[in-house]
Amino acid sequence: MFNYITKGIIMYQRLEDLYLMRHQNFQKRLLRNVYKKKIALEVNVAVTEDHIPFSERENLDYKKMAAGDTWGKAWDSAWLNINFSVPADWKGNPVALQICLGGEALVFSNEGVPLYGLTNKSVFDNNYTKDTYRLFDQCEGGEQMSIWVEAAANSIMGINRDREPEPDDPNLFGAYSAKIEKLNLCLFDEEQWQLSFDFHTLRELSLCKDLDQVRKERVLQNLNDCIEVFEKNNQNASMAREILAKELKKPANASAITIASVGHAHIDTGWLWRVKETVRKCARTFASQISLLEKYPDYVFGASQPQHYQFVKDHYPELYQKIKEKVKTGQWECQGAAWVEADCNVISGESMVRQIVHGKNFYKDEFDFDVKNLWIPDVFGYSASMPQIMKKSGVDYFLTQKISWSQFNDFPHTTFWWQGIDGSEVLTHFPPGNSYNGTMNANFLRSSQSNFRESGVHDEAICLFGIGNGGGGPQEDHVEKIKRLGNLESFPKVIHSRSDDFFERLNNNGSVFKKWVGELYLEYHRGTLTTQALVKKRNRQLELKMRELEMIWSAASLKEYPLAKFDAIWKKILINQFHDIIPGSSINEVYKDTHAEYEWALKECEQLKSDASDLLFESDENAIVIFNSLSEKYCGKVNLPDSWKGRGALLNGEAINVQETSIGLFIEVAIEGLGNITIEKSAISAVKTSVQNDLILENDLIKYEFNQLGQLISIYDKEIKREIAVSEEVGNKLSLYDDRPITYDAWDVEIYYEDMKVSGIESKKAEKVDGGSVCDILRFESIIGESLISQQVVLGKTSRRIDFITNVDWNENRKMLRVDFPVDLMNSKARFDIQYGFVERETHNNTSWDWAKFEVTAHKYADLSENNYGVALLNDCKYGYKVKGNTLDLCLLRSPKFPDPAADIGKHEFTYSLLPHTGDLISSNVINESKFLNQPPLVFENKKCQQMEIPCFIEGDGVSIEVIKKAEKEECIVVRLVEAFGSQSKIQLKLCSAISKVVETNLIEWEELSSTENSGSLELSFKPFEIRTFKLIK
Repeated sequence: MFNYITKGIIMYQRLEDLYLMRHQNFQKRLLRNVYKKKIALEVNVAVTEDHIPFSERENLDYKKMAAGDTWGKAWDSAWLNINFSVPADWKGNPVALQICLGGEALVFSNEGVPLYGLTNKSVFDNNYTKDTYRLFDQCEGGEQMSIWVEAAANSIMGINRDREPEPDDPNLFGAYSAKIEKLNLCLFDEEQWQLSFDFHTLRELSLCKDLDQVRKERVLQNLNDCIEVFEKNNQNASMAREILAKELKKPANASAITIASVGHAHIDTGWLWRVKETVRKCARTFASQISLLEKYPDYVFGASQPQHYQFVKDHYPELYQKIKEKVKTGQWECQGAAWVEADCNVISGESMVRQIVHGKNFYKDEFDFDVKNLWIPDVFGYSASMPQIMKKSGVDYFLTQKISWSQFNDFPHTTFWWQGIDGSEVLTHFPPGNSYNGTMNANFLRSSQSNFRESGVHDEAICLFGIGNGGGGPQEDHVEKIKRLGNLESFPKVIHSRSDDFFERLNNNGSVFKKWVGELYLEYHRGTLTTQALVKKRNRQLELKMRELEMIWSAASLKEYPLAKFDAIWKKILINQFHDIIPGSSINEVYKDTHAEYEWALKECEQLKSDASDLLFESDENAIVIFNSLSEKYCGKVNLPDSWKGRGALLNGEAINVQETSIGLFIEVAIEGLGNITIEKSAISAVKTSVQNDLILENDLIKYEFNQLGQLISIYDKEIKREIAVSEEVGNKLSLYDDRPITYDAWDVEIYYEDMKVSGIESKKAEKVDGGSVCDILRFESIIGESLISQQVVLGKTSRRIDFITNVDWNENRKMLRVDFPVDLMNSKARFDIQYGFVERETHNNTSWDWAKFEVTAHKYADLSENNYGVALLNDCKYGYKVKGNTLDLCLLRSPKFPDPAADIGKHEFTYSLLPHTGDLISSNVINESKFLNQPPLVFENKKCQQMEIPCFIEGDGVSIEVIKKAEKEECIVVRLVEAFGSQSKIQLKLCSAISKVVETNLIEWEELSSTENSGSLELSFKPFEIRTFKLIK
């Protein structure tokens, strides 16, 4: 073709472009000609607003429709019945239905079994349209057919949404119109279909820009030869394929790496659609994959998230049985040990454990299979606590690809050992295609090979292919491509493989891989630490409520322990920790469901509390029991019930002070770790004292001075005689910033926000409202932007900790509210609370890795300390921190408009606290005080306690009891202890007399690591940040 070209590069390029266009047009004609004959069909359609089960479909009202008819609006559902006969003269030929209903659809058998999922398009792959359902490989002709299809009026990625919505837009939360686009009975040409893949494979190769010139010219010539043969007679598909086979048979280079390809469908449990729609997405996806597995015996499909399997088990039991059969054969791989692919920034350490406990138990119970990988490809950063939690849960391998999204710095590895804060290591792999939606096209596979950073020491990487996010997974096209690309010159070798087999092969060569220490910080999606604030607040509340309730119930008889109720509540907590729900990146409808589930869970917790108190305590309308669920001694104030107004309090018969304040009745108490006290009413009235008209809060330890705006102008430590505030700067400075990310509204905070402060604060009220024996309180009211802020600032009599109880009526549009505290301290590192430990991060911007961390995760505190003094910023429900230089900064609220235009608008209540302290973090009371703020003692009204025995407690420092609960599958108690200081620590575990034996186990309670008879006390040694779990057997 090109051997006569002598007039230079320009002429050559123009001729090449001409032939490339010819190839493209031929490819389109081939695809059209796959359907040799078409018969337009009519269909009976019944539309409903909600999903109607298959068993009830015949009770609906149907009307006839055909291609071109609109059948539904956003989120409508429909049942369609298609009746037709196959022409007799089609005998012996393949027959298919071409169905495109303008949304998603699922074909059912007449017995109600899901058979095949259909969709109109995907944003991830323009060629991904599933509109063909194969009926017969060889029809008899004359078959009378009745096909049932359930349709959904939404695309695979939800409905249409405006990224810049107007508040009065009638389609503020999206719109959609579903139309029957195609409905045909088709005579299918199998050979032309196969020819189209042959041609497409070589055509894609010819388009690769870095392809060897000799290879390119031969492929182009081969494609032209194919066209010339076929265009002369379109019955020559087989002959055309023989021509293409000349190039398709050329093997991969000897040095080509191997790509282990795993069919996958990343299904977001909730995101641009409600969780209830995910139930149907699972059915569509899984039914299609069963069909593919039956058609292609070498094909391997893997699905993560046991919650999705549970959906299918509950709603589509026949399909679930098919899945179980394919799991037995090994074609279907259960992936990912966690219940859902959960966020890894915001959820607690114990939530991480329970995700794996419930995930691994489900797989073991349902499939007798132990999943040894954690599969979280789309989460927005990974905590340094995770390696230990994985290893102690029997999870040896970790897979993600999200770090490839980082904005500024390229991560140096694709395969490496990830070391956590305790020294545990897990073998980690990032698919070098940088996607969980692998297309299996030429550029994707070649980039997978070129991106593989360990290709010098290892010759295999993994690829996840198929359409994800909205489900779908691979279709026939993907598998057909692999048949041609498995061993082809200019490509890596491609094999079908299970991921667990891939990881075992990786581990066999594990000594060659390098190590990464610490968190896997994603330089992106930092706004997810703050967006949808109430979701994050409710999650933390429920995590802590479950902790204390499990402890309380562990003091009762094991026969009474409500394991099923705890399990149901945990499942609601876990599902809403999915990585697009708790981060705040889902649609409004998702959060309506989430909040309804949280309300249910909170009510269930209150009932469990009431039931436990009836079992453990005696009734007394003149008393309360106060229980400290922490292993640390609690010293501080406790809020009395409203029924105590006007009454005094007695502890062991001695009067204690009760202070009546504008925010409640308070007493100050000391309660031993895991201990309780009974407080009785007395006739002595609570004391309400007069206050001075100043803006000062002061006790024997510290003095805080405020200005009229509620800002701190002085922080003076009276004990060591040191001013902590920075001269000419203020603390508790509330600032409003313009907050407009480039692309992902709910997800991102961009670094340029720092230059976009848009509004000052206007004072409406500043006054001291309370003073007394327990605490003093200031009240500030102010306006910032379009929002009203009210703060009650509280200082107890025996603590340096000052609490800012904050109420915000938030009415902003793409704004961000932050608070900061400049302090007179200097350290190049600060410490941040994370799951079951803490991490250090730089406070400077020396490198691009440092300044990229301008918004980072912390749970209950961030601490900036010198050797002998420091300041911590605590909170009860926030996660987005910035500690740079000498300023502690906390993100309080955001107001993005996509995908939820109403995100965070409304009323919020939260508390953050400032805690100056002597010593550094470890020698101070910061960790304990952060626990006290988040989990104050539990009050049982109208009860008194004669005797309540918690199964164990500890003596010693540095270790805390985080969990006491009933075992998942045994009649015993489980206790979990965590080393909190990052030090070698020793403690005594004190055991109640009812315990006969102590068995150390792993986090998921599957192993017996050691066994000790109870002698009343057990000495335990802990490595830094070590988590240890024990079964207490009675």
